[in-house]
Amino acid sequence: MKSLKAHGEYPKVIYRVFDKYEYAKDFINGKIRFSKLSYYTEIEDTTRKDVTEGESHIIYDETKHYHSRFASNSFYILCFHKTLETAQQSKFGKYIVEINEPKELAIKISNYLSIQPDKHFGGIEGVYIDYSFGKKISKKPTSELMAKLTYSQKPPIFLEENEFRFIFIKEHSEIQHLFIVLESEIHDCKILNL
Repeated sequence: MKSLKAHGEYPKVIYRVFDKYEYAKDFINGKIRFSKLSYYTEIEDTTRKDVTEGESHIIYDETKHYHSRFASNSFYILCFHKTLETAQQSKFGKYIVEINEPKELAIKISNYLSIQPDKHFGGIEGVYIDYSFGKKISKKPTSELMAKLTYSQKPPIFLEENEFRFIFIKEHSEIQHLFIVLESEIHDCKILNL
């Protein structure tokens, strides 16, 4: 099996919000649910729905609009908040899990994906969300930037979420949610009692 690596950028601490205590406990015990990026374009919950997921849009030189859309491979994401304050203000639940050294968690998940029979590409990427969808930029965007923005760009209306995400690419899949079940509980991770 091909070894997959964690790559991208990672803060020192991130926060995940759950609406049920048992889901927060499952996460700490190593049961982690990723959702397909396209799931959020169709979800009925309007607080989570984003019809622009999987697309990028930049305006350059006032009149040139650059758009991109992800390819047929399946992108799976796991969303976090970058600060405790935004986690506390979240409308997604009241149970907050603090994850210290999230790159270590990304490495564990990448190792898990490496031994699965399905084909995965590149391992977990840590991504800071860019809230520039439809905004003007001063430099002509490269094709590499436009491709990355398909999974890391959101409209400014979502800025309050202050999102960081894990993402991985799986060979084409119709499954909306994938569960990663690690062999042991996640260290440097705890449910906050606020």
